[in-house]
Amino acid sequence: MSTSSNGHELPDAIKLKVYPLFLQLFPESLASFEAAVAGQQWAEARQLAHKMTGTLGALGTQSEVSDRLQDVRQAIKEEQPLEQINALYELFAVAAKQALTQVASFLQQSGG
Repeated sequence: MSTSSNGHELPDAIKLKVYPLFLQLFPESLASFEAAVAGQQWAEARQLAHKMTGTLGALGTQSEVSDRLQDVRQAIKEEQPLEQINALYELFAVAAKQALTQVASFLQQSGG
């Protein structure tokens, strides 16, 4: 969760500025996305996935979270079977929750 799209480690000073915002905004987006997928509200799910992609991009990261989110977005776009979308969503949710834990841990250790 801490490497930039070019593979370099983000400076701690940048992490200390952007990670609190991530912790503030991302859980709400994650919950809304989960509800949209569960309710098969695909237009809403696509919009939320787009928003979360932007949030992850603003962190300057290329991570498992963004990869798993892209998998879900693609499955929705292709109108894949619900079971496939749900399975991909579960992989994304696990990665997202791990990322939130890592970010919180970094901030706690840094005194942020």
